[in-house]
Amino acid sequence: MKAFLIGACIAAAASASVAQTIYEPVRFQYGTEDRKFYYAGNDPIVFRRGAYYGPRTVDNESLRVYSDRFPDINAARQGFTIDDARNEANMRFWREHAQTR
Repeated sequence: MKAFLIGACIAAAASASVAQTIYEPVRFQYGTEDRKFYYAGNDPIVFRRGAYYGPRTVDNESLRVYSDRFPDINAARQGFTIDDARNEANMRFWREHAQTR
């Protein structure tokens, strides 16, 4: 009887764990706390630019948002916000995954 109860508990726990789906948010925020930047694309040049600019550089901008729409500048200068970068990252994610279905 004891073995049956243990087996039933293991089966119940295993069936519950198989049905779980975990969704992670789309990543668009990079860097450290003092060198944080936001980018929705995947251009390595933008990642290098975002990683090197910080509070001690000539750039000295508090908000740094990059976009593929404005490839050579900080898009925050054009009015791009953190929410715009988040929306752009989500659109890119769904566009890429809609093609695989």
